[in-house]
Amino acid sequence: MTAFLSMPRSVYVQQGNLLDALLFLSRTLARMKIHHVVTGGAALALYGYSQRIQMIDLLVTSRGLERIQEILLNQRLTLVDADSNLFWDIRTGYSIKLHLAEEFSNYPHLSLDEMGVVTLDEIPTLPLELLLKQRVKPKVCSPTAA
Repeated sequence: MTAFLSMPRSVYVQQGNLLDALLFLSRTLARMKIHHVVTGGAALALYGYSQRIQMIDLLVTSRGLERIQEILLNQRLTLVDADSNLFWDIRTGYSIKLHLAEEFSNYPHLSLDEMGVVTLDEIPTLPLELLLKQRVKPKVCSPTAA
């Protein structure tokens, strides 16, 4: 099922600019008081790992899941797969995958607060050691030179 609802602005600011996309998304969700954490390859990019990012993975609470789905649809994103909570923005090329924090692969017993969330460039993410221990690891190149 594909759904489009029209609003004046996309979740993302510029095509291909991951940091701008993450900042706008995180600020929007924070304003809506939806607890979220960026994980996966996008989070590793915040730590300076150089890799091609096509998907933004977000951990959300079960309470925030419904609200965040509505926000993404209102931002004119395409719902690719309702069962897997996968969205796509044709304007940026990024997909957004929503994961329930309660079902996080290696730490199902921890809440988002107990995972030691850190903030990098105003974006909530997980400590590097947790990201590297995730069950499905993205291809990690070396950290970029600062």
